[in-house]
This record gives sequence, C-alpha cells and structure tokens, in this order.
Amino acid sequence: MQGTVDGLLTAIVEYNPTILPLTFDMDKKLLDYLTGRYHPDISDEEADKVKYLSIARGGNYHYCVPMRRNGNPTKEQSYLTLALLDEHLRPIPGASAAARPFQILISAPCYDKASLDYFQDFQIIAMRSTKGNDKKDQLFMISSDNRSYIFVLDIRRVPAPTNDGLGWDTKVKGTPVKMITPEGENSTLFYGSGLQIRFLHSKGKGARCQRLQLDNALDWRKNYHIFEAQDSKSGDIKTYMETRPFGNPRAFREVNFYAN
Repeated sequence: MQGTVDGLLTAIVEYNPTILPLTFDMDKKLLDYLTGRYHPDISDEEADKVKYLSIARGGNYHYCVPMRRNGNPTKEQSYLTLALLDEHLRPIPGASAAARPFQILISAPCYDKASLDYFQDFQIIAMRSTKGNDKKDQLFMISSDNRSYIFVLDIRRVPAPTNDGLGWDTKVKGTPVKMITPEGENSTLFYGSGLQIRFLHSKGKGARCQRLQLDNALDWRKNYHIFEAQDSKSGDIKTYMETRPFGNPRAFREVNFYAN
C-alpha cells in the first residue's frame, strides 16, 4: 500500500483481514453500489465479477507491540482498508481504498491532541435497517481498541476518483471523504481510486473529545460476534451480539439495527 506523506512512518501494513460476502440476502441497491452496477461507466460484466468486500486495518504501528507504548513520538495512523474481490478472492483492479476514520470523524482539535488512534481492527457488516424490507440494506463499520465502536457508513464503487456525492440515495446524508485533494495539498485521510466512502457522523458533538467514542460505543470490551438466528416462538429472524466470546458463561443480547 502507498505510504503516508506527512513525515510519519511510511510503511502501512495490513492486519486482521475479514471479508464480507455479497450475497442474495443483501438489498439490490446496496449490491449495485458495491459492485458498481448502478454506474453507467461500469458494465454488467465488470459488476458480475465482484463477489466479496475485503476489510482490514492498515497501520504504521502494530497494536500489540512496544511501538505503541513507551512514549514513542511517532503519531499513529490506523486505516480502514477496503478492496473488492472476485470469486477466487483476487483483488479487482482499480477497486481499493484506505481511509482513516479517526481523523475523518473526530474534530480537528481533538485529533491534534491524540497520539494514538482509538479505532482499530475494523469489521464491516451489512444489516437489515428498514422495517418492511427483509433484505440487508445498510453497512456498519465496527472498530475496536480497548472498547468497540460502531458507525454507519456508505461504500460505492466508482470508475474514477471523484469527490462528487450526487446520485447516492441512502439513509446517510453527508459528504464523501475526499478522494481528490487540491494540487500541492497533502492529505492522509484517503488513499485509493475505485471506492468512495462516506460516514454518518457528528464531528464529535460536545466539549469533550471523548464524546465521539461515548456516543458510538457498542460494547465496553473489544471481543464480540454479531449473528442472526430465527426466533423459536415468532419465527422472525433476529440479530444477536455475543460479547466477550470466551470462558463461561457466554453472554448474548438482542440488538436492533432498524431505523424508525
């Protein structure tokens, strides 16, 4: 991956990858955005090749080694790295991106104070979020450090770099992360060309820099597993979160992703 350009450590290494299969239980609009089928400049043949979304953390630190401690003066950078994959898990050319959620989501004064990123070990899940629609129609990013946080986001394939957010019809109403920066201006927020990203965020409401973490906390620990199961009484498909999935007893709770 291309390294950072602001004088920090230049090697960006990927850790802890996961994949999101693009399956029949996902809403057609969501699938069309991810595969690129919605765009007139991406052919159906090109869209048909996309079968998975790869997700990982790319960073200049590894979370579990002394580089992240002992007063290391180098500022940490932790990226959400994404790539579209074909049926053989091979990357689709020109369809990858790396975005830095911590710097994107938190206010500038709070970012300047922080030497470490709070968001690590990313996952992206697709969930049912609209009542009356039995398909998964919204993406959520989950990240973990000592705690786990969750954010709503959109991802769509684009044929060329663009900052244009027109034509995006989802629950998220906001500005895409800039893929193109003015000439002479360096940015560490985004690298890549074929995937556009936007978040639903509040830029850290309130005076405290911890507001963003508190408002988006999913669990106070970092180990979790989200899954679906059929309710034995109603027959409905429900979503559950298994927290701290180790030892006995295991803890489960029902979670609701539906927007009113």
